[in-house]
Amino acid sequence: MGEEGNRKDIYVTNEVAYLRADLKISHLRILTAILRSLQEVTRHIISSKYSNKSNINIQSGNLKDFGKVRRITIETKQLDIEDNTWFVRKCLQEMRVIPCTFSDESSYPGIIAGFNMPKYSRTVDIYIAESLFWKMLNFEEGYFSFNDSELQQIQNKYTLRIYWLIQSWKNRGGFVITASDLKAILSVSKSYDRIDNLELKIIRPARDTLQTIAKVWFLYRRYPSKGRELFAFKIKENLSEEEQLRLRKQYFDYCFQNLYSMGVPLQEIEKLMSGIEVEDYRLLAVKTAEIKDYILQHPNISNKKSYIIASLTTWLDNWLEKYDEL
Repeated sequence: MGEEGNRKDIYVTNEVAYLRADLKISHLRILTAILRSLQEVTRHIISSKYSNKSNINIQSGNLKDFGKVRRITIETKQLDIEDNTWFVRKCLQEMRVIPCTFSDESSYPGIIAGFNMPKYSRTVDIYIAESLFWKMLNFEEGYFSFNDSELQQIQNKYTLRIYWLIQSWKNRGGFVITASDLKAILSVSKSYDRIDNLELKIIRPARDTLQTIAKVWFLYRRYPSKGRELFAFKIKENLSEEEQLRLRKQYFDYCFQNLYSMGVPLQEIEKLMSGIEVEDYRLLAVKTAEIKDYILQHPNISNKKSYIIASLTTWLDNWLEKYDEL
């Protein structure tokens, strides 16, 4: 794959978005280069062309203290970090000893098991522990894609991690996460123990940066709830007029007809629908279908119109109801 092909969308498992590891921006660029180098394999797995794992042609071997590993060879220019052999070696050495934990609580002593980079070499061999290698290719729990060119513009490690997180939830419109879980995924330092610092120094700058450079960005709200501090993220997408019309045609009319069939007057429907943002069309279609099913199962509801309007009004305003918790 050439340089041009490498700067398009990269497909990765959701495990990457939830990875807990204290990685600097240089480490994240190297991790991205590893993920980029696996794209041919990734696309084959997603399209189910590799039903047998033994067909995956990534060289395997053994490495002292790690056992079985996979070797990935990458051009140093693809690492997207300072073009300095000493600095590249330093970053790779650090990645060998940065502990990482995945969503299933499986842990590794380092992101990589080792590397080989001869002096003046234009390539580097990176060794990944066999089980961690398969974590990176585990698409059974879902996957997402991100734009490589957008990612290269991100200069802050927390912004990059949030970028991956919102990309992994893009198709679900948003998500809710506890402050403690967000801090764990971002591996923030103790200086961000105060929620105000987390919000002002990490979340807001990430929102502002992504709104400027990325097609997909976010808004957020902060909710204290039952002794927990929650953040609700609403995922926004800069869509063309054509894309917006397509979504409206796909979902808007369905929602309208659903509400009308339940006896909601046209004036009330128009009032409700006027406040719907394009990103919420799909979620609204699901919600109206849920309300319709509920009403059919509870025929004794005295004022169905009031119930429908109240349910949708609350749902539209309360992001804790609208989005699933991570």
